Amino acid sequence: AALIKEGAGFSSFPEVNGDMTAAIVFTSGTMNYSKPVMLSQSAILTNACDALANVAIGERAFTSLPFYHTYGLTCSVLSMLIGKAHLYINGNLKTVMRDIYLANPHTMLTVPLMLETIYSKMWQTAEEAGKAKGLRKLLDIKIFIDADADIRICRRIKRDVTKRGRSLESVITQYQQTVKPMHEKFVE
Repeated sequence: AALIKEGAGFSSFPEVNGDMTAAIVFTSGTMNYSKPVMLSQSAILTNACDALANVAIGERAFTSLPFYHTYGLTCSVLSMLIGKAHLYINGNLKTVMRDIYLANPHTMLTVPLMLETIYSKMWQTAEEAGKAKGLRKLLDIKIFIDADADIRICRRIKRDVTKRGRSLESVITQYQQTVKPMHEKFVE
């Protein structure tokens, strides 16, 4: 307030609407080359709200994703703050296991490579302690929501065209070149 009285700041903030650009991020997408993507105010909040709808949030959440990573900003930071979770942020991949232990999170938002690393470290520690057999019995759980391929592509088209403003052609190309082969390789 003192800065505004002195004339050193804004006396009011500009009007903001959902169509305004909130951020420009660079992504490789599915084309394997970096390209800028403009994200609107509403697109960022839609991503955050979608994450809230699809992720069970506990009292404490942990993220290792950098904030320049679109998912890291919208889903790990904004959605956790909207969901009123205490957010623990890892700033150094060398200390991620220690930081996960200290945070004792209910929710963890990350990328598959990080989960693979944690998985490997967990089994290495269990083997060294002679506890691997007992751990295998505890972890005999598999969760997968099975949906027919036609339902999966329809949901993807609807979401990407209506909420992300993508063309039908780009959604189908991405599905054929990336999504379907990864599903066949890792899920089927």
